[in-house]
Amino acid sequence: MTETELIPEIPIAADALHTSETRRFLRVLFGRPLVVFGVVIILLVIITAIFAPLLAPYDPYDQDLSVSLAKPRRSTFWAPTSSAATLLAA
Repeated sequence: MTETELIPEIPIAADALHTSETRRFLRVLFGRPLVVFGVVIILLVIITAIFAPLLAPYDPYDQDLSVSLAKPRRSTFWAPTSSAATLLAA
């Protein structure tokens, strides 16, 4: 008896073979941590692009440059001024 006679041929439908190959490919692909990390980053960028109008509702080109050198409107400014710098230096 030859080796081919010992192994019976099992008929496999073409679509079943294709489905199992696709599942195997996805299992191997997503079994790698670097691939999963890359897919998460790409999905995060896509979701950010979709919701961009909600994240940044203001038009970046709508500027009033006539008041660009004006003082801040708030009386308390978070950045250190000259008086705060002298207090910290002392």
